Amino acid sequence: VGEPLAVIVADTAGLAEDALEAIEVDIESLPVVPDRHASEKNEILLFEELGRNVAITYTASKGDAASAVGAAPYVRKESFRVQRHSAVCMEPRGLLAVWDGAGTKLTVSGAAKVPFANRKILARHMDLPEECVELIENDVGGGFGVRGEFYPEDFLIPFVARKLNRPVKWIEDRRENLLCSNHSREIDIEIEIACAKDGTILALRGDAWVDAGAYLRTSAAIPPRNVAQFLSGPYRIANIHVESSVMLTNKNPIGTYRGPGRFEADFFRERLLDMAAKDLGLDRVEFRRRNLPSEADMPYALATLSLPEKKEELDSGDYRITLDRCLAEIEWYEKSGLQGRLIDGRYHGLGIGCFIEGGAAGPRENARMLVDADGCVSVFVGSTNIGQGLETVCIQIAADALGVTMDRIRLHHGSTTHLKEGFGSYHSRSVVMGGSALLDAAANLKSA
Repeated sequence: VGEPLAVIVADTAGLAEDALEAIEVDIESLPVVPDRHASEKNEILLFEELGRNVAITYTASKGDAASAVGAAPYVRKESFRVQRHSAVCMEPRGLLAVWDGAGTKLTVSGAAKVPFANRKILARHMDLPEECVELIENDVGGGFGVRGEFYPEDFLIPFVARKLNRPVKWIEDRRENLLCSNHSREIDIEIEIACAKDGTILALRGDAWVDAGAYLRTSAAIPPRNVAQFLSGPYRIANIHVESSVMLTNKNPIGTYRGPGRFEADFFRERLLDMAAKDLGLDRVEFRRRNLPSEADMPYALATLSLPEKKEELDSGDYRITLDRCLAEIEWYEKSGLQGRLIDGRYHGLGIGCFIEGGAAGPRENARMLVDADGCVSVFVGSTNIGQGLETVCIQIAADALGVTMDRIRLHHGSTTHLKEGFGSYHSRSVVMGGSALLDAAANLKSA
């Protein structure tokens, strides 16, 4: 579902739609794998050479969860699921591909998020050196995870432009956008918690199944990987074991969407914590507070992820202080009397949950500065603008670092020709990584 079957090239969109009516598609009816339950049975194999429908299983572990669960005075196991989501950006995707007459340069407008990474993929598929391919970023009204991944059209439109030696433009309509954009979130889990009688969490373990669709697109591994490693959230838990299996089905392939894997993990864990607190006769706030790490616990290691091995840790802070400040600022205890009350025809209540927000994905970013003839400074960044105000922030950082006014900074971004390498915008990284690169570039320029 959601995959292109044919490409029609015409002088107008109307002619192309008319030509579409002339195409008859003969599809052989085959057994369908509609969901992860059918996928798990392996009775119908989407890729027979694999011998199963599990693309990969990620494991995150720490301590000895099995022994801790077996010895714990309190254990509860529950099943949860999150349905499929996708983003609906204000504008659908679009591309303009131009192959020059000399046959040495391919220019593609319409890139977003990670143009340098997509250039590498496109160049390989087109059998061209990377320096012969230019991707140009366009203004978009947000990324949300789905915008800027490498889609089939990102190859097909440049391929047609090169084959016909003519500029080719493609704009998807809203129906195509809803049908073909990456989905995300569809995860089932069986999760188990073990606690001491005083509410101290002793262990957390779970088995998650991620419906990945027909195959893995460029960022499809991130949600199942994150749900495994971040299932424990910001809590002090000594024993963890989580397995997250990527299941293939006959659905549209998944990608990332707004905190991929972490959002789902937060829902699963926090729902179970509420249940455990109730069983143990503990206030749900106090239950969470006594399991949050203090400053003395830092850095606090999370479970180690396999394939490849990836260690993460909570690096700093006192999470109990953070929780208490949040409770005070929202007047939690003053408002707690509203719990379950019917007021003006609506039931009122308060929910609580703790989570960690990952950001500043590295390991690096690039920036370049040039002093122009008129005394202004041209600044080139590898970060991309996906509606988050990149231009304003980068100009502010560069101006402050150079000690000049903002009107003397000319910011250039969004083309793979500005720099040899760039890493784009995702995972809340543009200011931390891109801004730090600007600081280094400014220091180099002032010392030159």
